[in-house]
Amino acid sequence: LVDVLDFDDSAAVVAIPLGEPGRYPTLDGRCRAHVSLYFVGMTLVYAPLVLKLWRVSLVWSNPTLRDVRLSPWQFLRYVGALVLLDVVLLAAWMLLAPPFYRVEAFTPEAEAGSQTWHASCDLVPVGARGFAIALLVKQMALVAVGVHLCKRARPVSYTHLTLPTTPYV
Repeated sequence: LVDVLDFDDSAAVVAIPLGEPGRYPTLDGRCRAHVSLYFVGMTLVYAPLVLKLWRVSLVWSNPTLRDVRLSPWQFLRYVGALVLLDVVLLAAWMLLAPPFYRVEAFTPEAEAGSQTWHASCDLVPVGARGFAIALLVKQMALVAVGVHLCKRARPVSYTHLTLPTTPYV
């Protein structure tokens, strides 16, 4: 999202030194949006899948075949709680040590008078490492729960399930 964009000197705040936060405010915002969309998007994709796997594992491990229900409101509450956790962590990250678009210029020793530019989204500036680790651990825990539920549902014995003897009409 951000890496394909080029920086424009006319949009730069020249009072801020090169390589510092705030030099390119538009690209800083896009860099923050990139990080936020990644974490919230991953939660919005994986949380419903894990909840559905949990429900399926309850059905498969239920020898009495009683009805197992998960209402839409319960479903939304669980997914919403995980998204809210992401939003709280991301808000704290963006307030205390936000990612920014870093542009640096290098002058090669062999070529005096020429400069090489490097630009990237600095995702983990000083002080942001804890937020990034907390969000990544939360995402990996969500994936690990999904893997555990898949493994738990796999070795199910089908011998306790019986088909109806009368045909459906």
